[in-house]
Amino acid sequence: MKNLLNKNNIIIACIILVNAVLWIIPSNITKLISKGKPILMGRYSVERLTLLFALIPISLLAIYIFSAVNKKKRRIRIFQVVTLAITFFIGLIMVDTVLRFKREARYVKTDDVVHRKPNKVFNLKIEDKPEFLNAHQESKIGYPSFDCILTTDKHGFRNKEKKEKYDIIVIGDSFTEGTDVTDDEIWAQLLAKKSEKSLYNLGMSGTDPIDYLKALKRFGTDLKPSVVICTIYEGNDFASIGSPEDRMKLGIKEKNKPLSEVIRKFFKYSPIRKGIKPYMIKAFAQVA
Repeated sequence: MKNLLNKNNIIIACIILVNAVLWIIPSNITKLISKGKPILMGRYSVERLTLLFALIPISLLAIYIFSAVNKKKRRIRIFQVVTLAITFFIGLIMVDTVLRFKREARYVKTDDVVHRKPNKVFNLKIEDKPEFLNAHQESKIGYPSFDCILTTDKHGFRNKEKKEKYDIIVIGDSFTEGTDVTDDEIWAQLLAKKSEKSLYNLGMSGTDPIDYLKALKRFGTDLKPSVVICTIYEGNDFASIGSPEDRMKLGIKEKNKPLSEVIRKFFKYSPIRKGIKPYMIKAFAQVA
């Protein structure tokens, strides 16, 4: 029994040490600043602090198991912890699933092409303020808030009218679609007015060059444009899983993505995670 207690004490000490080290080592602050990400408690990313908080109950449960004075009590405690964990995760998954079904999708797919819901008019209020407030930033007065109208056509792209043929088609991501810019002030619309050419906008936020090509093939080629303008932002356009050549050659679909990527996207778009994140930022982000 003495050997068991000694081993248990060593394991408990290791658990405490690992937690302490993870709290002591900060996130990459420079990288967070360069990407405009929130910095919590002056040293952690949202993901890192979430992990640290999640490790607290896990570590306490592990200490509870290894503080048992004999093997019989340890087995009882293991059973209690496993039962609690299974119950908790089943409940969490059920709540997450219900919230996913209740949430209105921002984007839909047609033949593997991502677009917004068709024939919609969104009236948005845009405020000129940082998405996140951090200790390294000073809050400065920006432009006054303004109304933004986002109109989608029958295909779910940002066009007010649909013709049989267009002179120009533009493809790209949020810059081309016109995030936080009202319909008549998108650069594509300004180009159409300036050039006096008909222009169809296939831009869609959050997409990459392979998606641009899919949208062009599915919705653009029948419009027989004379010119196709493609905008590229290297900051995120080439961050997708796999090289563009491999994705084009193999026709990789969502279902064929690596399991790690599927799990990452599942948690990334979890309504529970998205609901908790703003409160964490508000509670732990330091404002200068």
